[in-house]
Amino acid sequence: YLFVLFPRILSFDIPIALKAIKEHTILFAGKQPLEKIDELFFNLNGTIYVDRKNKEDMNLSKKAMVETLKKKRNILVFPEGTWNLTDSNLMHEMKWGIIDVAKDSNALIVPLVLNYDYDNRTCDYRFGKPIDVKYISNITSINIVRDDMATIRWEFFEKNKKVKRKDINVEEERAK
Repeated sequence: YLFVLFPRILSFDIPIALKAIKEHTILFAGKQPLEKIDELFFNLNGTIYVDRKNKEDMNLSKKAMVETLKKKRNILVFPEGTWNLTDSNLMHEMKWGIIDVAKDSNALIVPLVLNYDYDNRTCDYRFGKPIDVKYISNITSINIVRDDMATIRWEFFEKNKKVKRKDINVEEERAK
C-alpha cells in the first residue's frame, strides 16, 4: 500500500503512523538535516530520500518507490510536502507524484489522518478506504484522495470541537 499521511508534528507523526499501520513500511522523506537519533531510525527502518529541488532526483525517487511497491512493500508518504499546522486549512495542495507512483506500481492509496489531543497527550488516527486510481484521471484521483483526507479531518473536528458542518453558514464565513 501507498499510505498517505496528514501530518501535524513531524517528530511524532512517523512513529505513530508506523504503529498504526502495523506492517513494516518504508518512509519517503525529503533530504534534510536530521537529528542523529532520527537519522539512525530512518536508516534502520528504510527510507527513500528525495531532493525536492532536483528534478532528476525526484524522478529517481519515484522509480525507487514504484519498485518498492511492486515488491509488495508499503511506503508512507506526506503528500502535502510540508507540515499543515492550521485548523482553518483542511489540506494544502497535494503533490501529484503519488498518483503516478500508484498507477505505475498498481498500488492502492490508503489515506491516514492523525489527530492530536494536546491536552490529554493522545493521538487518534483513522484510515480512509483504499483507493484504486488505476483507471481514473490524475486530477480526479488527487481530488478523491484529498477529499477523503479532508473529510476525515472534519470528522475529527466535529468530534473534538463540538462543531457540526451542517451548522456552519458557509456564505457568512466567506464574507468574514
